Amino acid sequence: MSEYELLDLIGTWKADTATNATTLISVLFAYILAAHVAGSAMSRLQVGIVSTLMAWTASINVYQITINQVAIIEYHELIRPEWGANAVARGELVIWIIGLGMVAAIVAALSYMWSVRHPKTE
Repeated sequence: MSEYELLDLIGTWKADTATNATTLISVLFAYILAAHVAGSAMSRLQVGIVSTLMAWTASINVYQITINQVAIIEYHELIRPEWGANAVARGELVIWIIGLGMVAAIVAALSYMWSVRHPKTE
């Protein structure tokens, strides 16, 4: 595979990552909006179904984003071997930070639904 083909493949993965990130943000905000507007009026079964679908869809997006980032790092190594281990270590650190941030966003959305369903009354 030529350098141009590798760069084109990396660009495709970056575009796919952006699409998955946009989908993740859309799913999370739709869930938060549903929780805010109708969360307290929903039955336990409805909340369970909506929460499960949101977590499943968001997890698929997190998985896909992570796989794309790993592939991007691996293919960058093929193009620029002089980058060495430091670039890979920083890339892996960024993947962990982004991954943990996305998981925290999912947990925060679920927590928001919980707080809407179980308000603290004083």
